[in-house]
Amino acid sequence: MQEKTIFLLNDVNAPQIQDDYARLYDHKRRGFTLTEGVGYWFMSNHSNFVNLYVAFEVTQFWNHSVRDYVIDEVMDLHGPDNTKYLDLFYTIRLCWMFPLRGKMAYDYYFF
Repeated sequence: MQEKTIFLLNDVNAPQIQDDYARLYDHKRRGFTLTEGVGYWFMSNHSNFVNLYVAFEVTQFWNHSVRDYVIDEVMDLHGPDNTKYLDLFYTIRLCWMFPLRGKMAYDYYFF
């Protein structure tokens, strides 16, 4: 996975952040991503419109900077960024499934 911070500034506010100089400020990072989740899947036998799936997912992103030189006044960083980062994304997923009408199935197979 790759993430990048992009600054959308005009020439009046920050004329120095253009072309190759913008790379000093963009914090481009790459790394490995892993997503786990736990959920509950309910399929009704009586109504076709009460088929629900609710899940809690966590995405972990281990990354590092790919720029040779980074300028960041907040982190007091002027030079190579050798720090390893861990970003976490939390998601609650709610899915409502309604099947197409067809022949009634007696067995359900999950893959």
